[in-house]
Amino acid sequence: MMFTEKQQEIADRILKDLSAQNFIWESDYISDLQMQYPQNYHDCDYVIESLIRDYRLLERYGKGYLKLTPEGMKTAEGMFMETVKSAQRQETVKRWTEYLNLANALLVLLGSLLTLVVQWLMKYIL
Repeated sequence: MMFTEKQQEIADRILKDLSAQNFIWESDYISDLQMQYPQNYHDCDYVIESLIRDYRLLERYGKGYLKLTPEGMKTAEGMFMETVKSAQRQETVKRWTEYLNLANALLVLLGSLLTLVVQWLMKYIL
């Protein structure tokens, strides 16, 4: 779900173009994008599919048209990168929360083992 810099540029372009119009004809638009970004020919399709499937900023409208979702309209007013950075921050927080939960569980286990060892020492050695 992470975009390269060029893919981010393409995504910003798509959102900007769609915010200027209500909807666009998908096949013509993709052809135009691919001509504008010939080195990134396959990225154009990938970015559009990702904006539809992963980010839910675009949706297919009728036969062959694309339009912005309500979330896409909000995002188009700002910049796509802010949405991506926000999603990345949320993902990072989620990952760190999982790590901290694991560390907490390990500390509880270590504390329990240490308590058992101290109790055993007190019972049999002291």
